[in-house]
Amino acid sequence: MLHSVIIAYRNRVENLRVLLDCFTNCVEWGLVEIVIVDLNSGYQSAVLIDTYRDRLNLRHHLLPYSGTFHKTMALNYGIAQAQGGIITIHDVDILPPPDFFTNIHSFFANPANHQKKLARDVNLLDTHQTAQVLAQTYEQYSQWLFTLDAANKAAMTYNGKVLGCSQISMPKENFTKVGGYDEGFVGYGFEDYEFNLRCHNLYGDAVVQGSLWHLYHSREADWQNSEAMRATTERFQAAEQNGFTSLLPISA
Repeated sequence: MLHSVIIAYRNRVENLRVLLDCFTNCVEWGLVEIVIVDLNSGYQSAVLIDTYRDRLNLRHHLLPYSGTFHKTMALNYGIAQAQGGIITIHDVDILPPPDFFTNIHSFFANPANHQKKLARDVNLLDTHQTAQVLAQTYEQYSQWLFTLDAANKAAMTYNGKVLGCSQISMPKENFTKVGGYDEGFVGYGFEDYEFNLRCHNLYGDAVVQGSLWHLYHSREADWQNSEAMRATTERFQAAEQNGFTSLLPISA
């Protein structure tokens, strides 16, 4: 079964380069498509993506959008465009191990898991570790990174519910049943918790298997700002009061 990876993206060229290097070392061409939904990046991103087309099944959707990073809109667009039956949501600053796709395929090969959500632990790298990764080749950093159990990990629970973070995998039909991501969340922050809590209402606790590694970065003003953060906090609080009810199904 074809597997679609959806990446909401804007102008993080160095992160994208390292991520595509990782994908090159863990993707089988005929089994995975990489769908990059690009919110109006510069030409450097397009040039970089083109250099990987001979190694990866890449689809680059460049959208004419220039406001605060609208991650939820980009993800819904990517989900609707995806050709695969299994979808993985993947941030550009997250690095997967070599067995990443093998484990996802094995998990969903079991029909009993089609009504479950697969998630991974996320190790948060510090500035020094991130600088090492960005300065080294895949052959160099893969020798130490994928065995590193970082001191800091992203939160995976909410009020005792096992949710997973932003990096999740499910059958495409499950994303549409939940209603996709709430596009009222602009920027980032709480949009993944709100989505995962709606998933939990339908599919229960996430199954957490394996690890990923998060590259440190500062918060860019066009990705998030204090006004957008206040708005996302208020929207999450409203969703919480409503019991995180599902949205209308998304469509292509």
